[in-house]
Amino acid sequence: MKRYVEKEMISWKNSQRRKPLIIRGARQVGKTWAVENILAKQFKSFVKIDLEKRRDLHTFFSGNLDPQTILSYLELATGRIIPGETLLFFDEIQACPRAITALRYFYEQMPELHVIAAGSLLEFAFGEISIPVGRVQYLHMFPMTFYEYLMALGKESMAEHTLAPPVGVSVIIQQMILKEMRNYFFVGGMPECVKTWRNSASMIEVFQVQSEIIDSYRDDFSKYKPHIDTSCLDTVFLNVSKSVGEQLKYTRLNTAHSGQMNRKAFDLLVKSKIVYKIPSCNPSGLPLGASANQKKFKASVLDIGLLQRICQVPVIWN
Repeated sequence: MKRYVEKEMISWKNSQRRKPLIIRGARQVGKTWAVENILAKQFKSFVKIDLEKRRDLHTFFSGNLDPQTILSYLELATGRIIPGETLLFFDEIQACPRAITALRYFYEQMPELHVIAAGSLLEFAFGEISIPVGRVQYLHMFPMTFYEYLMALGKESMAEHTLAPPVGVSVIIQQMILKEMRNYFFVGGMPECVKTWRNSASMIEVFQVQSEIIDSYRDDFSKYKPHIDTSCLDTVFLNVSKSVGEQLKYTRLNTAHSGQMNRKAFDLLVKSKIVYKIPSCNPSGLPLGASANQKKFKASVLDIGLLQRICQVPVIWN
């Protein structure tokens, strides 16, 4: 699959002012896949450390955060890590907040080593540590766009037509694009869903994958327990999904809890990149952000396919 982040990743790899890179985004948008299938191929060797799976390695970050000391320990478990030749990848880095802090010292003391990290719910890990401001770079990943979706299906010519002005595209081609866009509205841009649609052409199988992703998001809510009642979080998530396009009020998102509790739940969903807040603004002037009103807002879910699945919109074929 071709992803827009490929260009940004290669640019980071070749930059003279490179800093450790943290890829941020919701679960299952393709962060790990992009590192393993795009960036890792640019190096002689690749070392991946899954900090959620390898909790036994967390002890390496509990004391001295000297990069050379950490590498000497990691090499015992992973093999040689050579600056300039090896890409060191910390996956699920939110599971070990001290590893995020260590990125600062990799930048300051070992800038020649390419270090990249990926994780979900990073905002919650940031609450436990001192964020290495100015010592790391961020790359935000999202579900696949319609262009990326078409490229993944092998429809390169159609994808290129979507980049052209509509007046330069024939009506017949526009109709073909719109027909495929209707499929995209139901499949969405989650990589596993696009892969399933490409391989099976079965919308039922796609829906099964979407249900699994939604269930995994809702299971993740248990990780917010120190912050919020999970039943409130779950209800707010479902009601936000069913209210896309409408102006929202916190009190209406969940009648079983207070507006203040609902607001806290909504803000956590925004932090986790599952929901996006869209404030009202006055279009009469630029920039639009200068007139943004945070008290009047709508919201969207990260992926249109997941949104359709949550709302149980029926598929109607022409």
